[in-house]
Amino acid sequence: MQNIASENNLAGTAFVVKTDNGYDLRWFTPNVEIDLCGHATLARDMLILLETEEQIKILEVDIEKIKNVTECFAFIITASSLNSGYDFVSRFLLQMPE
Repeated sequence: MQNIASENNLAGTAFVVKTDNGYDLRWFTPNVEIDLCGHATLARDMLILLETEEQIKILEVDIEKIKNVTECFAFIITASSLNSGYDFVSRFLLQMPE
């Protein structure tokens, strides 16, 4: 992953890594692995902006409908956060090949 990030030569490159419990994200600059990189995470595919944090929390995802979207492989659903002490909240939905 570090070699690929070095070749990309971008501020941050995000990788999806399969684990025993599902999937994790890892981020790399051209030189080192870092703990978090928002712009590398959000630079892929479809960003959906909702009005409220509550909408993010109660969102029920229809996986079967998402599988039919072929134009992207990931959805980032986000909204401003007024109650949690953070600037925004997000959910990340990644389409994985079967």
